[in-house]
Amino acid sequence: TVCRFPLVDATRQPGDPPQYGQECDLDCEEQHTDRNDSEDHADYRLVRRMPRFSQISLGAAQEAMASCGLPEGAERDEAGVVLGTAFSASEYHFEYFDGLFHEGLKEASPLLFSESVMNGASGHISHQLGLRGPGLTLLGSEDVGMHALATSLDQLRPGDVPCVLAGGADEYCDV
Repeated sequence: TVCRFPLVDATRQPGDPPQYGQECDLDCEEQHTDRNDSEDHADYRLVRRMPRFSQISLGAAQEAMASCGLPEGAERDEAGVVLGTAFSASEYHFEYFDGLFHEGLKEASPLLFSESVMNGASGHISHQLGLRGPGLTLLGSEDVGMHALATSLDQLRPGDVPCVLAGGADEYCDV
């Protein structure tokens, strides 16, 4: 089946149009609605408003879930997300604080603030992929992705969660 809803593409540059016509295992007429509620696809209207960091993280998460198989039912309800980052959505951080400094509090964008929090990407991943278990964002240096993997093992070993999506991500920023 050819899908009319795009999967998030981590290689897509800002401003590039979404790529439609991808192969899809879902029966698009039955499972995709106008709001695109399918848990296997991200809602493009929401994705385009995300910071680039969240878009890249979500795209990588979708690819990881597709390669290992998506959890179903109760397992998905308990599946966790652990994301490690050093800088998160740094471009949004700097844009928000630049506006706050030069234009004052009344002109500071609440959207920029809410998207610049460090756990924004893991929240988007959980929401867009329907993972309803514990979500955790680790902050650190260049090895924080490895710490995310170790933390996910700490959640899996005692059986706290049936599965965890874990990894690290950062975006390049000139500052």
